Amino acid sequence: MMGALSNAADVRKDWGHFIDTVVRTHPQFVKRNRDTFVAVAPKHLRVLLASCPCKLEIVQEEDGSLSGSVDVLDFVANACTIENLKEELAHQTIDYANE
Repeated sequence: MMGALSNAADVRKDWGHFIDTVVRTHPQFVKRNRDTFVAVAPKHLRVLLASCPCKLEIVQEEDGSLSGSVDVLDFVANACTIENLKEELAHQTIDYANE
């Protein structure tokens, strides 16, 4: 049942079933002491984020590096490769979310 909160001790006891449910069925919410977290499979995360599209703008600089920004966020990054640029922008997104 989506929305139900599982106890971490119960999750540990039946770890295989927990993972199977997360990967094949739906995200799971877990409470451990004072902390609560959600476990989400990548395919479910894509569905959740589909309604929040963003566009990556990339410009090749004169020195060959790549600068990029995400249209819905207010930061820019520069890197040597597209993979490094995406990684840097992802780190900035995480830092922004944690603020």
